[in-house]
Amino acid sequence: MIDAGNVIECPPGTWKFTGSPHTLFLRVEKVRDDLSGFYDGEVWLEGQQLARDGTPLGRLQALVTVERIRVLQP
Repeated sequence: MIDAGNVIECPPGTWKFTGSPHTLFLRVEKVRDDLSGFYDGEVWLEGQQLARDGTPLGRLQALVTVERIRVLQP
């Protein structure tokens, strides 16, 4: 289960809509249940992209594959 406030890690190839293929670290601000129902096995998230050291890099939206998400900080 992914909730607002979680910090998650998404490996390359498991998320879409924000640029280059790299590992995404995201502090989740909003889980878009209204959109996620249209995607099988994926969830639409909004939040703050983070560098590996936790430095904020800016807000983004991403469609991520649920089974590959790793929650780093609940």
